[in-house]
Amino acid sequence: MNILARQVNIQSADDKYETHTKQTFEQKGLTLAITSPILSALQAVQSAVKSGEKVGKSKNDRVNAMSAANVAMDAYRAGQAVGQAGKAVQDALGEGGVDSVVGVQITYGQQKSVNQTHTAGKTAATAQVNAGGKVKIVATGAGKASDIHINGADVSGKGGTHLIVDNDINISPAEQHHKERSTHQSRGVNVGAAIKVSNGAAAGVTLGGHYGKGYGNGDEKTYVASHVGDANSQTTLNSGGDVNIINSQVKGNRVSLNSENLNIASLQDTATYKGKQMNVAGSVTVGAGVAASGSFNQSKTSLDYASVNEQAGIYAGDNGYDVNVKNKVSLTGGAILSQAPKEKNQLTAQDFEYADIQNYSNAKSSSMGLAGGVSFGRDQTSDEDKERNDVYRKGREGETFEQANPNKANESAVKFGLGMDDIHSTDLYALAKVGLTNLATNSKQSENRQSTTYSVISEGNFNIGSDKGKENMESIKKSTEQESNKLEKVDYSKMQKDVEQDVETIQGFAKNVAGFTDEAYRSQFIAEHRLMTFELNERGEPIVDKEREDVLKAQAKAMYEKLKPQDQSEKEFIAKYIKENPLGINIYKLREVSDQERVAFKLTKFFDQETKTEKQGIAVMFNGILNNLQAAAKYATQNYIVDKDGNKIYQNLYFVHNPEANNALSELMVAFYQKNMEGAIGGLGNSTVQAKNIMAQYGKQNLYVGAHSRGTLTVDNALNALDKDKNNTGLLSGTTIKMVGPAANVEKADERLARLQGINNGRMSAEGSIIFENNKYDSVGSLIGRNPYTNEETKSGKLKMIWDLFFGATSPHNCSGIGNVQCVKDGYRKDQQMNLERRIYDLNKKSNKE
Repeated sequence: MNILARQVNIQSADDKYETHTKQTFEQKGLTLAITSPILSALQAVQSAVKSGEKVGKSKNDRVNAMSAANVAMDAYRAGQAVGQAGKAVQDALGEGGVDSVVGVQITYGQQKSVNQTHTAGKTAATAQVNAGGKVKIVATGAGKASDIHINGADVSGKGGTHLIVDNDINISPAEQHHKERSTHQSRGVNVGAAIKVSNGAAAGVTLGGHYGKGYGNGDEKTYVASHVGDANSQTTLNSGGDVNIINSQVKGNRVSLNSENLNIASLQDTATYKGKQMNVAGSVTVGAGVAASGSFNQSKTSLDYASVNEQAGIYAGDNGYDVNVKNKVSLTGGAILSQAPKEKNQLTAQDFEYADIQNYSNAKSSSMGLAGGVSFGRDQTSDEDKERNDVYRKGREGETFEQANPNKANESAVKFGLGMDDIHSTDLYALAKVGLTNLATNSKQSENRQSTTYSVISEGNFNIGSDKGKENMESIKKSTEQESNKLEKVDYSKMQKDVEQDVETIQGFAKNVAGFTDEAYRSQFIAEHRLMTFELNERGEPIVDKEREDVLKAQAKAMYEKLKPQDQSEKEFIAKYIKENPLGINIYKLREVSDQERVAFKLTKFFDQETKTEKQGIAVMFNGILNNLQAAAKYATQNYIVDKDGNKIYQNLYFVHNPEANNALSELMVAFYQKNMEGAIGGLGNSTVQAKNIMAQYGKQNLYVGAHSRGTLTVDNALNALDKDKNNTGLLSGTTIKMVGPAANVEKADERLARLQGINNGRMSAEGSIIFENNKYDSVGSLIGRNPYTNEETKSGKLKMIWDLFFGATSPHNCSGIGNVQCVKDGYRKDQQMNLERRIYDLNKKSNKE
């Protein structure tokens, strides 16, 4: 193929395009939803499964750890929900109704979203000039206008490719452009009513809405390179002017070039993107008070990309290259390469220069979320407290029970939280929960890739006239392979999804953790901490509780089925078991003490183990961790005082029940709070306030305070609160304290007690010092409380003791005082005598002597 012309232009064909799309989605309607513990359990299980799918998916190790924790917490909650569902069904069947298992919610809502996209650009279709033989193109006769322009085209002949021109040869790429502009907008509103009939009918009206918008702007420029020559034949470029090879390639088994100047430059494909999404949501519920919540989520993404994708240059085969340039050879990310040996490659020029090109692909994405809630007059009383109010307070007109919840008197009507369903408060807890959650709810990712497109030349015979040119030829990279080092674009859309999922994970983690901390907070600052005593008949004897007696009978029957004794009938075994009550469970009716009764506590008689005489005083006990109301009653009569015959005392014995949280983790959080923060960073819980008030009121009137396990922290923190006031010296001059399995450090607690008893320069005798009991193998008293031990009774091996501490009916931690029959059988006591208690002063004195 021969082409002869005054000027030759071989040009790609452009294809321009432009599109506009708009998608609108709108829906309106009523939704009827049924809520129940059973459905909640199913949803909890689904949530746990969904959490598991996210584990290990984040690039952030911190988020992956949160994902794993979410799985554990969601699985725990799913187990709880399944258990609660089963209990709710049993209650419903037992009561002959569905009040406790069904709720109804009806909602009207309307949603609308609009997505708009505008794209515009152009693509290039490569021009082709190909021949099975030779291709020869000549531009002559027009002087400086006799050029050959090859733009976005492939020109080659299998028998050879020859370009001859009076002036310049320009081999360049065709440009392609793409522009995309997208916007998104959504909004919705819903209004509904919910009715819950558990624990009495309750109704509420909810109004909610959301608004979101976003955009994405992308621009891209790419090049379609021109290619001249065939790799298996000779290629010749003879120019009376310059040869410019811009982002294109000249190929041949041998390539010959003659020109005034030679310019080889690679160009970078470029792309930019910026996007932003924002969503705001809020809702208000009016029912038992008013609650409102709001959330704000925002994500941003950007991309900045520039990379050489096809290196411009001369690519010669086995016969090398011959480049003769009168003036300057200039390479910008360009290549002159050959597969031939050095002697077949020749370059001659007066001057030589080169430069490398820096490529980059940078993307970053961020996402953040904010959430908060506020309530006014919202009732946060738990269902359990409502039930117990019915049991212990109903029908007691004229009596009040405000002192069972002293923190309630100081609470504000306006409270704050993360949403509408979590615990709201106005103290440091609300600030910490909302503040830390929102500070943590953000995620960022960035990726910065870099590479260099090196100018490169294959070794050959180089004849460079200028000294600088020779230096440049010496320093340029030598190779037979191109050095474009192409970069791929960072997948910014995946990065955006990743950070949004990270935020979702963080929000889930914060919600899960807040669920546990909320329960810990609720149990200490919102729940009723009832002052209880035993209901007595006219003879002053405790009255058997039929339900508790049934529990004991059920225990007896289960034990009979387990042991299958051959020497006793089932009836005989159960009768003996009930009489013996080996675990010492409480079987007597309880009664809550009113505010009016607190004005004048009744005295109880007990036997003083030191003086071996009967005494009388006001006896108030404080329970430990994981104690429900009945367990608190059991240990109140077991651990501290007995009558002259060594029997439990029920008459006028009081105990403040620090209620059990609904899960073990929250219980441990309460213990941590009481051990490290109560009264120092955070406020006093309801039990601690009552301990403080009771001691302040009766501390000079033969007050006997008993505390077990975490309850010792309650008493110690109350002592610490009183001790801060110098005017309280001598306030507890008539107070005796006994601590059992103490989580508190008894020695430090006794120092505070001494000052409050009026002893300012340290105790000089054991009189008045704290009585305590601690088994050497009790991890609570010995490790957590760092206390000495008063006994080391055990017949169990270490593994058995560890098991019993966590799961056993008896253990070194719960066999104090007079213990019970099973404690003796299991080897944690020798007998059921109140004979293991000691004064901390005596133990310290003995330790100092040793």
